[in-house]
This record gives sequence, C-alpha cells and structure tokens, in this order.
Amino acid sequence: MTKTNPLFLALASLLLLAGCDRDDGIRTYNAPKDAPPPQERWKVPSTWKALTPGPMIKAAYQVSIDPPIKLTVSQVTSMGSGAATVLANVNRWEGQLGLPKTSEANIAKLVTPIPLEGGEALLIDLKGPDPAADGKPQQRMLAAMVPDGEQIWVFKMTGAADQLEPQKPAFEGVVKSFHLDAEPHDHSASANPPPAPRAAPPQPDAQLGTIPGISSYTLPEGWRIDPQPRQMREATIIVPGSGNEAGELVVSRLSVNSLADLMPNLNRWRGQVKLPATNDPGANAPQAMALAQGPGVIRDFEGPESAGAARLRQFVAYTQFPQADRIWFFRLVGPYNLVTRSKPQFEAFVKSLKFDDK
Repeated sequence: MTKTNPLFLALASLLLLAGCDRDDGIRTYNAPKDAPPPQERWKVPSTWKALTPGPMIKAAYQVSIDPPIKLTVSQVTSMGSGAATVLANVNRWEGQLGLPKTSEANIAKLVTPIPLEGGEALLIDLKGPDPAADGKPQQRMLAAMVPDGEQIWVFKMTGAADQLEPQKPAFEGVVKSFHLDAEPHDHSASANPPPAPRAAPPQPDAQLGTIPGISSYTLPEGWRIDPQPRQMREATIIVPGSGNEAGELVVSRLSVNSLADLMPNLNRWRGQVKLPATNDPGANAPQAMALAQGPGVIRDFEGPESAGAARLRQFVAYTQFPQADRIWFFRLVGPYNLVTRSKPQFEAFVKSLKFDDK
C-alpha cells in the first residue's frame, strides 16, 4: 500500500457546495490589497472575486456566492515523483468524497494530462456516491496538479456534482493558463522554501540523460531528454521541428493491469489529439512491432483534418515482457506534420531500447 506523504496530508481540501452560471470574460488577476496573489501565473474569469488565502493556501477565489463555490490554489514541496505521488493524493481525495481507494493499476484511468507551455498539468475529476453518505447530493471534486521544479501547485474545486459541471470549462481554463516560466515569488515568510532554479536544457552534444528501467538507447539526432521531472512519467523527450514547432515523446511505466480495460486508454489517447470517444475496440487498430527483447505494438491516432494548422497526431507504442510487473508506454505526440515525419526515428528509438525489467 502506498504511504501518503505527510505534507500532502496537510492540504485537506475545503468541502463546499457547488454550482453557478458559466463565466465568459477572462482577465489577468490583479488582487486587492487585502488578498495579494503569490504571483501572477494564471488567469481567472473576471467575475471571480479574490479572497484572503487561509493556512496552506496560496490563493483563493469566490466563484459563486449562491450556491457557494470556491477555487483554492496550494503549493507544496514535492517529496516524491511519478505515479506514487499522484496515487497518494488521489486516494486522500477519494476518502474525502467517501470513495474507495483506487489501486496503482487503475490510477492512470483517473488522470488526464493537460499540456502546458514547458510542462503539463494532471487533471483529476472525482464523483462521490449518489447520494452522499450523509444524504446530501452527490459530491464532486475537480483537482489539478502542476509539477513546477521541486514544488507542486494544486488547484481544487469541490461541490455538488450537478452544480459543479458548468464550472469545469472555467476550471480547466485557469489550469491551462498557468505559466511555468514565471519568476518565482519571494516565499521568505512562508513555511515552504522557494522553488529550486530550473536546470538549463542540455545542448545537443551534452551527455544523454538516464531513463529509469532502461539500460541503453539510441536517441535520434537533435532529440533531447527534458531534465524537468514530470508526474506519471519516467522521461520526457523533446522532439524538435521547424521554427518554434516541437513535439514530445512521453515514456511511462505502469502496472500490468493498466491495459486490462482497453477502452478508457483508447479514448484517452484519442482525446489527446481531439478525436471523439468511441465504443469500437477495433478503432486505431494496433500494428505489431518487433523489439530486440520481445514483441510490441504501435497505434496511430490522427487528429481531425478540420483542426487545420492545429491538427495533432500521436503514435503510441507499448510492450510487456513475460513475468514483468510493468508495461512500458511510449507516446510521440505533437503537430501533425512533425509527428508524421518523425515516425521512422520514433520506431528506431523504441527498437534500440534495452530494458532492465525484461
């Protein structure tokens, strides 16, 4: 059983009733004198009112008064990385809603990555029993975790499930507006130290980084490992394109049960390139891929042509070796033309891998 981090336990969320009308206007937040923000790193709807943050809370907003809905933003020092950290927090939030704990094998089904400039956020959407154990309406929690160096930002909104639904687009909008490259605020009066300075990206001729569980690999020319650790990943590889264009190759290792139910995974990968969900298990059919140490498969997800210049494409390769307790996943995702051109290099990279846990 995963041991919950004590620092994360201190971030008990406020259980609030939820609901209000959808907000339209967006503005950069400028706080009144009695509620200064830790730093202007995100945007909130113009109708949201800044509140004075409470203990362990960096910022708070009144989303609606009747019924009362609040958004809280916390920042804590990360005491771990990968799926274990996410699992500990999700299990704690599930307990607050009266839900059983999700196992490590199923945690990926509850987490939706949201790409940010320079990183990503992890969105978690939880719904409690209907009705709640105390007879109240079904409760719901929207949460997002944004790894930022040695710090993790946590955005949370909790309330009645049906009343919280109209606020989900605005909640996601706030998270997507987060600037990872903002200058850190002076936390000298805080219990938490300021985030450690970001390491400079390695140059193309720099020594290659390591990938836990992989003893050797051949990285295509120009591709580089991002030194910034990300939750739920063993590594992130930046795939350069023309101009400012770039894609990324996500390396992750999950429980063997993570593919026990294919459809949630299939629809998550489809959603990452803006494809609609499907009930057809034969969609995006896998093609066999031979690796040096065993068999693998690769799936192709082409975003809709209607997206034009914003069209995305994703290749997902994965492999499971006999007697291994993990499945390796490799996702190459980014602009359609870049990913299409990069397929041969992607396949060559995956085939070059030598795994420790074969």
